[in-house]
Formats: sequence, structure tokens, C-alpha cells
Amino acid sequence: FHEERISVSDFDIEMVSPVLRPIRRAPRYYVSADGRVYDHNLKEVQYKRNASGERFVSLIVGHTRLVVSVVYRLVLEAFRPTYDPETYYVRRDGDKNNDAVNNFQDAYSASRRVAKWRNQDGKVVVNR
Repeated sequence: FHEERISVSDFDIEMVSPVLRPIRRAPRYYVSADGRVYDHNLKEVQYKRNASGERFVSLIVGHTRLVVSVVYRLVLEAFRPTYDPETYYVRRDGDKNNDAVNNFQDAYSASRRVAKWRNQDGKVVVNR
């Protein structure tokens, strides 16, 4: 018995999984609509947390370049056709563990106004 390992890059990603999209800045990695990041073998990558509690990943591009990005930005870039890096996005539920694309709403533009809204529990959430 001979087992041959096949990577996702050998196929059209839409055929393999319609819920995965390639990451523009790191084409050997994929992101799902629910906020998971996978390498070219469909193995989920390890996540770290930044000082504000956001999940981020370090992705290797080529042999030397490292792309570091918070996960929610990768999700929005891949799944929102109108994504604008100058717009601030807020989580509807206020949970920093929930990076699903349908959990984000546009809050305000780069004018640095304070956005306030109520999450599902009725708590007032402020994002600067």
C-alpha cells in the first residue's frame, strides 16, 4: 500500500472547500468564514494573542518573509468584497474569540470617533 500526500495547492480551492478562501498576502494559507486559518495541507495553524486579546497568526511567505496579522483582518479581507482597511469593524457579540465573518459590522471610518453599541446581552460595548 502506497500513500500519496496531496496538498490543497494541487487543486482548485473552491472544489476542495467552498468555505475556505486563500489569503491574499500569503497564498499558501487559507482562511475560513468562521475565523480558522489553515496551511496548504489543511492543517490548522497555531494562534497567539496580542496585548489587546486579539488572535493573530504568523505566516511564512517564501523562505524569508513573515506575515503577521490578526485573524479577523484576514477573514474580512477574504470574505467581504467591500473590505476597507481604513474602516473600523466591531464584533456584534463583543467576543474576541469569535472571528466569524458574520460577527462583524462596520463601526466608523478612520476619523477615530468612539463607537458604542449594545451586544446580545444588552451590555454597552465601546471600541476606540
